[in-house]
Amino acid sequence: MTEAGFHPLDTDRSLAFVHRPLHLITPETEHTSHYFWGVPRNFRLGEADVSAGMQKSVHHTFSEDQELLEMQDRQMQSEGMPPVPQLAVNVDIAPVQGRRLLNAMIKREEEDPRAVHPPGILAQDDRITPPPAEAAE
Repeated sequence: MTEAGFHPLDTDRSLAFVHRPLHLITPETEHTSHYFWGVPRNFRLGEADVSAGMQKSVHHTFSEDQELLEMQDRQMQSEGMPPVPQLAVNVDIAPVQGRRLLNAMIKREEEDPRAVHPPGILAQDDRITPPPAEAAE
């Protein structure tokens, strides 16, 4: 998530107009992904024309990104290029750590299926029968 905002220099930053573009990409196949986005803001919330203008602008920008990424993928497939190496920068520390944790969990599960814990009950529901105690061990 990115945060962008503005306010006059002589005013308190807490009064700034802010919007926070959010991008969520979920892989679907080797060559496709679902791309979810949103841009919450704290200004001119009741003005439908502002919302429509921002939606149109953001959609246009992200559509350009999609077009470029699809072109790159087609080119890489046609040339049989190997996957692009991943290069982490400081801002990527959380996703890199998350990826490492997930890979370690997958490896542990592949090596020992008992490493998988059954999901816990998050809410009391009489329709759900908890697993026997020995299954959780």
